[in-house]
Amino acid sequence: MNGGIPPGDREFLSLMLRLGASGITELCQAAEVTATAVRQRLTRLQSTGLVERKAVRADRGRPHHVYEVTEAGRRSLARDNSDFAVLLWEGIQGIDDVAVREKLLGRLKETMVGQFRPQMAGASPEERMRELAAVLKNRGFEVDLSSRPGMASDLPILRGHACPYQEIAERDSSICELEQQVFGELVGSPLELTRCRQRGDCACEFEAVSHV
Repeated sequence: MNGGIPPGDREFLSLMLRLGASGITELCQAAEVTATAVRQRLTRLQSTGLVERKAVRADRGRPHHVYEVTEAGRRSLARDNSDFAVLLWEGIQGIDDVAVREKLLGRLKETMVGQFRPQMAGASPEERMRELAAVLKNRGFEVDLSSRPGMASDLPILRGHACPYQEIAERDSSICELEQQVFGELVGSPLELTRCRQRGDCACEFEAVSHV
């Protein structure tokens, strides 16, 4: 689900999410459209509360403005999570019998893995990481792959810009741990959630565990 955002606006909002806070010039270059087209779209997205404008002060001269996706915009880009899904998760976590609760969570993990595994046939963890990112994108997840200088692993970092389980994660961060386990099993290499939007970071990042 896309929260009712028109396809063109959704694509532009997704682009903004990946760029981060950006000015008109950067947005024109990235979207390959005119400044007039960018301003019209920004005005429309601002009016719906999906984008906000911020003043940035430089050392010299007048402040300039940048545009950024709001929390409401991130929610709209995230996959739809119904109240039923939230209640179901809370119901599982509320089971007093630890063995029963863990068994249900194990079944849920197996089901989530089973959704992606048939579409992944890479021979190496790196290939499977790239396949996982592609599968997630096809399902509407806002993800990309990146790397950092001096990384201990050759495996790229999987970065998620909008939480697909936002409503659940706000109540219980253990859903993030479950997602981490699912991704690690699919890739065939343990992953660590080094950054998380629920901890105040701008994105969730899943990175190969360092054994150093």
